[in-house]
Amino acid sequence: MPSSSSGSAGVAGAGVRISGTVGASVAQQAANPTFWGVVVKADDDNAGSIYVGFHSGITADSGNSTSGFRLKAGQALTLEISNTNLLYLIGSAASQKFSILGS
Repeated sequence: MPSSSSGSAGVAGAGVRISGTVGASVAQQAANPTFWGVVVKADDDNAGSIYVGFHSGITADSGNSTSGFRLKAGQALTLEISNTNLLYLIGSAASQKFSILGS
């Protein structure tokens, strides 16, 4: 992961559990295979937003060019993907916390 993202990954039973932070640089998530998909959640206490996308060109703004899905504090997104390395995250401010749970 780039220096703008930090976190930990672990296997929760038969699934994947990742938690970390993301800032103003795009961060691709590490490879973790999933069967059904994942839920990405922005921490309840985040001051900014997290944007979730599928390529390294996502941006942290509300314009049409962001190509990412905005998660405000406490919001979550369910995605049917086969691996967490398909996810790219960026924050609108430094140290935005996130969690990913997959199975």
